[in-house]
Amino acid sequence: MFFFAIDHFECLAKKLFGDLFDPELRESETQLPSYLVSFYLIGRPRTMEEIHTLLSETGAVTRLYHWRPTQAVDAGQRSCYYSNPKDPIKFKLAFLTNERGLVDRAAVTIYDSREVMRVDLLHELELTASLGGELTATTKKDLSIDFI
Repeated sequence: MFFFAIDHFECLAKKLFGDLFDPELRESETQLPSYLVSFYLIGRPRTMEEIHTLLSETGAVTRLYHWRPTQAVDAGQRSCYYSNPKDPIKFKLAFLTNERGLVDRAAVTIYDSREVMRVDLLHELELTASLGGELTATTKKDLSIDFI
């Protein structure tokens, strides 16, 4: 199932996000029983703001959170987005800025069920909230509504 899912995701990502997820730049992947995680190099590193703009313009994903350790530096920021859980391909996109403050890799998680996706997103939200720093996030209530 996941072989087809990653191909489907990459085709969809090309249409929605342009060159952000180039299949030639897929570094590795890990398959578990209920989900697949693939890691991509980003051919042209971008600022987190550029990533936010690109993803928000598509309307295809919802921001789960944006976290930054401090306002003083751009390094170490994290952002996470998720697709509509009712879509055939259910995925999460995770981005992290490097020491230069640029996003140069991304992780894509593809789920085999809405329930696994919901539990993972809630867990990710809780873990990120526990880090301190500055967090802008979807509420658990709003996230749960997306899964009704």
